[in-house]
Amino acid sequence: MEMKELKAKIAEKRAEMQALRAALTVARQEQSKTKAAVKAEREAKREERAKAKAEKLDARAARKDEREDKKLARQKLKAEKAAATEAKKQAAAEKKHAAANRLESVLGIKPAAKGVKAAPKKAAAKTVTALAKKVK
Repeated sequence: MEMKELKAKIAEKRAEMQALRAALTVARQEQSKTKAAVKAEREAKREERAKAKAEKLDARAARKDEREDKKLARQKLKAEKAAATEAKKQAAAEKKHAAANRLESVLGIKPAAKGVKAAPKKAAAKTVTALAKKVK
């Protein structure tokens, strides 16, 4: 009887061990699933942070490009204004030279050289006006 009881106890313990092994296997599988889920969640968060950082950098680069474009536009406008002013100055100088040439050709008067004081402006204006009337 003792042998049968011992064999029954051994069989019972074996069944318990087998049940424990199965439970351990199930627990390990659950833990593995949990680890995989945590790992996937971490990876998703990491990707989300990387995407947000990339968007932030893109926005910063876009703002920088916009500032650069505005700067270039201001410089272009300034250069155009300077060119227009220079053209006006050139046209005025050409007009002045043409008037001086007309004076010289009509009256035989040479304009004052640089550094030499010319006649007062009012007298010169009257002379130019009178000459302009004669030329017409």
